[in-house]
Amino acid sequence: MAARTFKQDVAAIFGEAFSGLAAGADGTWFVQAGEAFFETLDRLDASQASLAVAPGVNTIAAHVIHTAYYIELAIAVFNGNELPGDWPGSWKKQTVTEGEWAEVKATLHERVSSFLQTLDAVDLAAGPYLQADAIANAAHAAYHLGAVRQLYLIVTSDKP
Repeated sequence: MAARTFKQDVAAIFGEAFSGLAAGADGTWFVQAGEAFFETLDRLDASQASLAVAPGVNTIAAHVIHTAYYIELAIAVFNGNELPGDWPGSWKKQTVTEGEWAEVKATLHERVSSFLQTLDAVDLAAGPYLQADAIANAAHAAYHLGAVRQLYLIVTSDKP
């Protein structure tokens, strides 16, 4: 079996958070069947994604918007650009209509795809923090997947 590269490992972990187990995978790092971002989000409508389960708790929609924003920042850094960060602003939108929900999910799909393509093309040794940015995005995705999964169980009353 050929040795895997750092990029391949980051891409595999990042991809598992969003798409679940890769075809032919013989195990999982953390996602069981049906628990990845895309599978989870596709089972929710806009009202569920917008449900505030308690005061001060961000909605699923907000987590998804924020996650897409974080990926966008990483893509810019990988491409040698810096976007002006607005961390608090990435959490402002908490509710979505059905049309907005479809757009939010499509944006997340596009950003994930773009991240993986950019990760494949970038020289991670070219910048002082590019490897850390790659790892941080996998960790960030896993964190928000966990938050979304907890909220999903509440808003759908599904049991694990």
